[in-house]
Amino acid sequence: MTKDNAQKMQFGRFHEFPVGTIFQGRKLLKKHGLHFHIQNGISYTVDDAADAIVLSGGYIDDEDRGDNIIYTGMGGRSTDGRCQIEDQTFTKGNLALVLNHEQNIPVRVFSHVERTSSDYVYRGLYEVSRYWSTQGQDSFQICRYQLTKIDELAFVHPQHIHVAVNDLDNDQIALPTKRRTTSHSFIVRDIKQTRKVKDLYQYSCQICGLHIENFRGKKHADGAHIRGLGVPHHGPDQANNILCLCPNHHKMFDFGSIVIRSDLKVIDLLSGKETDYCLDIKDEHQLDRAQLKYHYDFFTALKSDYLDEIA
Repeated sequence: MTKDNAQKMQFGRFHEFPVGTIFQGRKLLKKHGLHFHIQNGISYTVDDAADAIVLSGGYIDDEDRGDNIIYTGMGGRSTDGRCQIEDQTFTKGNLALVLNHEQNIPVRVFSHVERTSSDYVYRGLYEVSRYWSTQGQDSFQICRYQLTKIDELAFVHPQHIHVAVNDLDNDQIALPTKRRTTSHSFIVRDIKQTRKVKDLYQYSCQICGLHIENFRGKKHADGAHIRGLGVPHHGPDQANNILCLCPNHHKMFDFGSIVIRSDLKVIDLLSGKETDYCLDIKDEHQLDRAQLKYHYDFFTALKSDYLDEIA
């Protein structure tokens, strides 16, 4: 992928293209920044997660169950694409999908519309629930991924789609019939902001100092927004509103089990007592202390209201 395309890569949902939108050909996906490869099934850049995949029916080991997909990685195919002739490895696009799993980044899924030769339908956002290596039907090792749908819009069958007049590409894009839904919007996070904070702390928790490594030596930490992005907080998706935390302290912080006082001492809100921890803030991390105060005030008030109710 070119550097220019890498800079334009976007993760998550494109609101102008709802689930069920049909695109006439892979070039159209590339044109709109939805998938940056004409041939590869996985859209990725080096050292980054994947933003999209295409199911084209070329891998006999793929299992498409609608909201649950067992997806086969890339590589090791014959020149005509008919069979597997080499083992696959967790490199390139296959490694990118591993990063999707490790960093909890959703991937857009497109699949080939069987009734035509070149159309692709947008299936929605899926998480990479797990990955593993196994022997495929052609007797070579393949990379496998379980993809689970996280977009609450139901999958729209191609037969239920009509061509809608729009200003995008005339009749090259077929939008699904408008429908009413009670699902919540999926917030697309700016992973560059989160990664910036993680890199600064070398993936170590700002509260306990713990960092987690997998068998490949890949470090893991969570990017925790101090003031939540969703309702009712509407916090900013910026580095000054993000902490690098281990999974345990991330959940405790999100649930309000712990709060951080103005002196940066970590308080166990369940008992109201100080812990032995103090939030580590590096000079380069221009943390917005007002967001810490917001989090502290929000959960201490919530606890106070609860105690008043049960008194």
